[in-house]
Amino acid sequence: MPPRNWLAEAADITETDPTIGEEVVAPTKIGALTKVSNELANDSSPAATSVVGDGLVRSIARKLDVAFFGNTTALGPDGLQSLSGVATVTAPGSAWTNFDWAIEAQSQLERVGSTVTAFCASFATVRQLSEVKSFTGSAANSNEPLLNAGDGDVTQATPRNIFGVPLWSLPEGTIADGTIWALDRQKVYAVIRQDIGLMVDPSFFFGSDSLAVRVIMRIGFGYPHHAAVCKISLAGGS
Repeated sequence: MPPRNWLAEAADITETDPTIGEEVVAPTKIGALTKVSNELANDSSPAATSVVGDGLVRSIARKLDVAFFGNTTALGPDGLQSLSGVATVTAPGSAWTNFDWAIEAQSQLERVGSTVTAFCASFATVRQLSEVKSFTGSAANSNEPLLNAGDGDVTQATPRNIFGVPLWSLPEGTIADGTIWALDRQKVYAVIRQDIGLMVDPSFFFGSDSLAVRVIMRIGFGYPHHAAVCKISLAGGS
């Protein structure tokens, strides 16, 4: 960071060179290939190749989630668990009973000039958080969930927010139960070198009168500020 000085009126500002770091992201390739018979491709509605292609795209999206929230992936990108120097928060007990951990996570990121823009957790953890009740007296007197309790109507579908920050649920196997990640979207990057593409080749499986359906994508993850990532865990496990 260049030096900053108070200046007299009309005084010249001394030119300085900024100190700039560099985050190198090397995109890696992920792909999937499957086989569809020509009979199925010709006789199906909607077209089988499109349905199969959509399924392959979803499977790649799942793989990307696993890699992003994981450690290191062979031939793939490094995930959040591979980072050093991330902020950490430990919630007491073996169950989620309040949202104090969210306040601490927000404070941790604010200390390093960042803002929590997303909380991410497994389906099971999000369900447990959704079951935390808002008590105004004894526990028996309230069945209103603390999560989004402010709208006052539990019969209406509402987005999951914690202090105005979206809470996203991820499939099982992506994030361990009892763990929540707090992220600043400006401090984590998904660098897409080649967007996902679907190709159908009638010659690859020529001998079996079948089509080859393939999807390919090149992507990498960048984390220029590790301290702007916070891992929240239960002290006693989930």
